[in-house]
Formats: sequence, structure tokens, C-alpha cells
Amino acid sequence: MSKSKAVLVRTMTRKDVCRHDILSDLRKKHKGLRRLGSGAFADVYGTKSGRTVFKIGATGNPIYDAYLSYVKQIVKHQGNPFFPRVKKVDIYYDREDHESVYVVEMERLKPLDTYGRSNKLPIASRLLFNALMDIDSESDLNTLHENMKLFTTVFARGVKKQLVQTFRQMTEILQDLTDSHGLDMHDGNVMLRGKTQLVITDPVC
Repeated sequence: MSKSKAVLVRTMTRKDVCRHDILSDLRKKHKGLRRLGSGAFADVYGTKSGRTVFKIGATGNPIYDAYLSYVKQIVKHQGNPFFPRVKKVDIYYDREDHESVYVVEMERLKPLDTYGRSNKLPIASRLLFNALMDIDSESDLNTLHENMKLFTTVFARGVKKQLVQTFRQMTEILQDLTDSHGLDMHDGNVMLRGKTQLVITDPVC
């Protein structure tokens, strides 16, 4: 697995934390920022260049937030191709209201439906995608972990070892997160880097 530059994760105290104000600050720094999508707890905004996105969300306690727990793990393993490439994480904490807003700056990925969901992926990526979609418990993770070699038989011999290592690392991190969070694996939480690399974006809840 390749080494990568350390990701800056900052926690700051700010009076009257508000997503709108933080978004306004980002718009001043990044002209042409536009919203790409929204979820239950966060919105995603893309830069004009099309290479970077900002995920902005609110949480009552950043220590126990599922998405932030995932991000704090993957920033330690940025050489793993199954994880999003994160550039910076800012967490704004309001001591009076006990509310927090986070901003995660990361690479822009492509939704699977860009390629007709998974049916147009190369066979190796399609096998991995189908295996990921079958995960809904820690026992499923254990099974996938043990049977990983079955999903590498269609890869070129030279990349088998690295693929097994990075996939195993990804499943081990998910296993650790299931001690405190539930798994939330579905096709909306798997995206693409390029045309073949599957990236796990938000697998716990």
C-alpha cells in the first residue's frame, strides 16, 4: 500500500455554530461552489474545477458521530484505494449549544449510476460490489474477510497481493466500527474513482 501525506484534522470552538455561516465562508474561498446532493445529516458541495467536494454536516457529538468515526479511521490509511482521498477535516464545536458542524474536504467521486449501476463494471469490480452489497452484519464481514481470495482470481497476478491487503484492511476497519455503530452498506454509499475503483464513502450509521 502506498504512503500518503498526513491529513489535517482540526477541532475548533466557535460561537453560534451554523452550517449556513460555514457554507458562506466556504463560498468566499471557493467561487462557483454548488450543491451536488443532500442526505439526512449532510450536504455535499462541489468546486468549479470538479475535482474537490465539501461534505458539510451537523452532529450533536462529534466523538460518537458515525460518519466522523469513519473519516477519522480512513485518514490514517489514505493509501488504501477503497477509501475516499480526504484533504482536510474541520470540526466546529459550539460549547454553549453542544452542537457541532463538520466540513470534510475530499476528492470528487462518480456515482455508480454513471455506468449503469454495477452491471457495466469490469467483472472483478462487479464481484467486489456484489459482495459488499451482501454485507449487513459483522458476521458477513468475517465471511467476506475469510473468502477474499475468491474475489481476486480474475485479477492480474501482479496486483493480487496488494488488492487482498487493502481489501482486508478495509474490512478490518469496518469490523472495528461495528463495535459502536451499525453497518449501512448500500449502492448509494459506494462510488467510483475512474471507471473501475470502488470507493466506500459512508458505510456506518
